[in-house]
Amino acid sequence: MTTNSITPLYDYDVAVIGAGPAGMTAAIRTRWVKSYKSVPCSTVLFDRAGLGGLAKWRSCMLTGPSFHLMGKDVVARFKQDIDDLEIPLIASRVVKVALEGTVKTIVTESGDSIRALAVIIATGFRSLCNEQEYLKNIAITYMGYEFFEELLNNLFTMKGKQTVLIVGNEFTRNLVDLIEICNQGRQTVLYLIDAHAEKPLWPAPPGTVLQGKIVRYEGKESLEGVKVVLRGGEESFIACQKVLLDYNSYELAPLYEFDAGALKKDGRGFIMVDREMRTNIPGVYAAGDVTGLYATVGRAIGDGIVAGFSAYKDIFRRKFNHEPCLFAYAAQDIKITPGFKDLPRPSLNLRPKLLVSAERAARYLDEYATKTSRKLNSIKDMLNSCAGIDTLQEHLNKSSLEEQHLLDAIEFLLEKKAVALHL
Repeated sequence: MTTNSITPLYDYDVAVIGAGPAGMTAAIRTRWVKSYKSVPCSTVLFDRAGLGGLAKWRSCMLTGPSFHLMGKDVVARFKQDIDDLEIPLIASRVVKVALEGTVKTIVTESGDSIRALAVIIATGFRSLCNEQEYLKNIAITYMGYEFFEELLNNLFTMKGKQTVLIVGNEFTRNLVDLIEICNQGRQTVLYLIDAHAEKPLWPAPPGTVLQGKIVRYEGKESLEGVKVVLRGGEESFIACQKVLLDYNSYELAPLYEFDAGALKKDGRGFIMVDREMRTNIPGVYAAGDVTGLYATVGRAIGDGIVAGFSAYKDIFRRKFNHEPCLFAYAAQDIKITPGFKDLPRPSLNLRPKLLVSAERAARYLDEYATKTSRKLNSIKDMLNSCAGIDTLQEHLNKSSLEEQHLLDAIEFLLEKKAVALHL
């Protein structure tokens, strides 16, 4: 087993960056794993736009017309699991990720610094902010290329002279001629392209192209403009009444808001993964649109499941030095003998971290006490300090608990998916 002396303390087993379908699924699977007994991971989600990603904007086609659901309904199912499992969401933009080493560090714009054994990147083509508040003022390139002309004609049919902001990257240049034809000078058109790209030769009038990223949409009753960070770090406000997000361009080259240079990417800039969603860096996984295959909700969900299982398996091996029991999802060629147990016996050098509220854990322990006729006051007191810092041995040293009594109670909480065991 890996010893604690060579593994620095950390906050969570798994950090998932991005809370679209891929990210939400990955987080749920590392935390819940399977119906029967398993050792859950402690998991945290990062997404400044909250849960759902693009899925909550419109309808989702999982396979074909018969399996077609409203995005809000799909997201609501994920949200129910995330709420029930008490998976924390940090609603702040990730600005830095240190991926090398045993413990990864994720830093957000609000100053959070979270350490994790594994990172799952599920950021999609680009991160979102508060677009959900202004969807009636925001258009997106979708449906099909021949639909773009109709989309743009509708976009520029507004009363009076207004400003339309086109947001994309260097590939948005493919739309410029069509934009000019459809607009016919009726509206003022500005372009905001990826700040990280070298400014391309742009077939638009001088002074209409800026490089930067949107950090917030603003306006009282309708959109009045966007707050942006320009290339170089300067903050600015762009007054506009409509925005077109050119997601077609991001399907050609994704936008990263943190330095992803150490990750191996394909020629278009998408993160390369193997069949188990592992990247070239140990302990780092990627899922969904950011891996550059087909942009579908069904695939994103599948990628998230695979990435979640892969992270779980790798972490489990480090903690217990053998494969986890993932019966039904991943069968094992092992001999089953009387008394076989799916759960490994907790080692005293592991550090318990409570994954649910203390009140909920206490209810589970009351259930356990009823079944075993054991008193649990000391264990209930201990739960308040289960933060993944003290080992089970250190908890024993501070209390009058018997070792067997403590381990049995921890096993029961593991069955309830209420506690994780940290290295």
